[in-house]
Amino acid sequence: TPGFSNRNYEFFEKYKPHIIENGGELPASISNEKREIVNELILKAANSLGISNGTIKGDIVFHENKPYIIELGARLSGGYFCSHEIPLNTGVDFLSSAIKLCIGEKIDKCSLKPSKNNPVVQRYWFPNQGRVRSITNLNKYVNHPNVKLLEIRVKPGDEIMPIHNHPSRAGVVITTGNTLEEALALSQKIINEVEILVE
Repeated sequence: TPGFSNRNYEFFEKYKPHIIENGGELPASISNEKREIVNELILKAANSLGISNGTIKGDIVFHENKPYIIELGARLSGGYFCSHEIPLNTGVDFLSSAIKLCIGEKIDKCSLKPSKNNPVVQRYWFPNQGRVRSITNLNKYVNHPNVKLLEIRVKPGDEIMPIHNHPSRAGVVITTGNTLEEALALSQKIINEVEILVE
């Protein structure tokens, strides 16, 4: 498993009963022992589904030190996890390996082993409901060296509807830094300063 991420549900109470994620952080705060437990669980799940050659993404929770599967998909993980976060964090070109798998090429297992462990943080914009009047300070961070993705998905004149699902989020930022705390602080600063103002 080349990529483990903590998923952030800080707005669970605000948006319930809808379960809306606010990004995540890598490296995940999980012990090597728990990583192995997850790997074993995913392998068992793959075998039970008859998957012997392919990709699997899973959402796992631990309760009383026991892992439980929330979701398991025979696919790549979305939300820029495979395309941006895993390569930034581990150095693993996950998409390249997945493509090779699809076209029948062999994968060198060493290519799936992390060569680094860089901090990566992802966060989303959750503007108030209304019509977008303006977006502030966007250009301020476009060329920042620790900003690896900055995507605003709305423009002036667009209508912001109540947030009930992940496509409702108005934008995303992915940051890095020397430490996880530094990357997190930068992502939060950008979320605060790049305001989506509505009327």
